[in-house]
Amino acid sequence: MRKVVSGLFVSLDGVAQSPNEWQFAFDEEMGAALGRTLESADTVLLGRVTFTEWAGYWPTVTEGVDAGFAKWINDSPKYVVSSTLDSVEDWANSTLVNGDLWRP
Repeated sequence: MRKVVSGLFVSLDGVAQSPNEWQFAFDEEMGAALGRTLESADTVLLGRVTFTEWAGYWPTVTEGVDAGFAKWINDSPKYVVSSTLDSVEDWANSTLVNGDLWRP
């Protein structure tokens, strides 16, 4: 059994998308907290909207201040929950999860 932990991004509308547009600069304390969270994570769970936005951005980041996170997220296994996507093959290490996910 796996444990699901949410600790990276929270938003009022439930969507963390377009990181190149909305994210403010991290200070050292925030960067350290994020680093601790990422060190313990081995898989990423995404919804359709976040996946679609991130898949268009993170694979293109190869240098600069975001390069470390880009490498981590690009190399990590990603599970994308969606009832509307047909494929997530455009972003390496992504697996589409769809169908009836509820089992009482």
